[in-house]
Amino acid sequence: MPLLELQGLTFTYRRGVRAVDGVSLAVDAGEIVALVGPNGSGKSTLLRLASGMVRPDAGRVLLDGEALDALPRRVAARRVAGVAAEQAGDHTFTVRDSAALGRHPWRSAFGPLSDAEVDAIDRALAATDLTALADRPVAALSAGERQRVALARCLVQGATVLLLDEPTAHLDLGHRLRILEVLRERADQCGVAVLAALHDLN
Repeated sequence: MPLLELQGLTFTYRRGVRAVDGVSLAVDAGEIVALVGPNGSGKSTLLRLASGMVRPDAGRVLLDGEALDALPRRVAARRVAGVAAEQAGDHTFTVRDSAALGRHPWRSAFGPLSDAEVDAIDRALAATDLTALADRPVAALSAGERQRVALARCLVQGATVLLLDEPTAHLDLGHRLRILEVLRERADQCGVAVLAALHDLN
């Protein structure tokens, strides 16, 4: 059974623009699927539908065979993590604090992070080459660095489905290759399913 399955998804914006029209696809554990297409072709909208951020006009999203819209929000957040194409930088969280937000679906609002959670954060920062920036405010980072922070938070979340909208946007070549290697490692070693919108065919 696929970890993520989209069945006949259709979505039309209020101004009458149909962005997604009857799209079906499945992503298995350990599989990476790339959405490729020109700007305005509906890639970002499809990812928002898959994450439950917007509701489809028709069709449904299944997570490991269960309807996404029937799952409690916290349960869904434990299964699906996402990275948007553009990252806001108008807050005062440090890089480490922002990455730690990925643990929110798994814990109560109060109490210190466990040793295992701290280790997961450290590993995510190392994987995204952010260890040296851990104490820097996110608002002071470049667009590419903020993109890596978002991916680190996504990794810390520990979800089995990753929905990534241009995860290599704003990144230099070295970091672009490293991020794709990290995603491949997560898919191979942890059985994560990845659905990503990409513009770089390489």
